Amino acid sequence: MNALRAVEKQPEMRRRIDIETEQRGGQVRVSVRDWGSGISQQVAERMFEPFFTTKAVGIGMGLAICRRIVDAHAGKIWKQDVEREGTSIAFELPVAQDPSETQSA
Repeated sequence: MNALRAVEKQPEMRRRIDIETEQRGGQVRVSVRDWGSGISQQVAERMFEPFFTTKAVGIGMGLAICRRIVDAHAGKIWKQDVEREGTSIAFELPVAQDPSETQSA
């Protein structure tokens, strides 16, 4: 939702959100990048705090809830640096073990 809101006021030709996934070893990474106006360093430092928001509508729980879910699954979530405008958020989670592979005969 944050990415959608970030690009909704952009000219139609610039409304872009990139979602990438990749598996590295025992981790799966998901990155969501919008091509909106970006965020300041002050916002980046607080964006995962509960009840922190820069919006007129909302209570600032979205990224805080995401962090709790990712943490509960032994993962991590962070804001990635981007070269130009926009914002990129990524998270990594361990690859799930197939229960049939971990059971011994």
